[in-house]
Amino acid sequence: MQQPALGKRLTALRKAKNLTQEELVEKSRVSVRTIQRIEAGEVMPRMYTVKILLAALGEEMETQQNNVPNVKRNTLLVAALAGAVFLVSETILGAMDIAWFTGERNWGFYGNSVYIALTVLMSSVIKFHFIIFVTAVTVTAVTKIQRLLVATNS
Repeated sequence: MQQPALGKRLTALRKAKNLTQEELVEKSRVSVRTIQRIEAGEVMPRMYTVKILLAALGEEMETQQNNVPNVKRNTLLVAALAGAVFLVSETILGAMDIAWFTGERNWGFYGNSVYIALTVLMSSVIKFHFIIFVTAVTVTAVTKIQRLLVATNS
């Protein structure tokens, strides 16, 4: 479900407890404007805000593992492989940098080619890790919202 569903669910819980928004403010100490915006589906609330509101409504957030989407094994393997390539490449580049600074600069075509190839590879691996990181953060946020929605629908 999307954000408006969360707002509708919180509104339904509040009304089921026969509470006004002002009474929920007193119980939760969350501002009335924040509650209004969450119930209207205008904002994506922070997790602790949702926990506070659920606690004030007498509800608990479920943390069952079966509600967590499974991360594909291939994604984890590719990320681990990229990390290994990163580690090996950084080690080789570090050794080559030390050699350069100590005066061993007569690498020839092969040495220069290896250095350039590893530098380009490292740039690609760093970009890949950034994409994986952003994806993981997004999946984590969506998972938390899904848990909340499943917990409040029970």
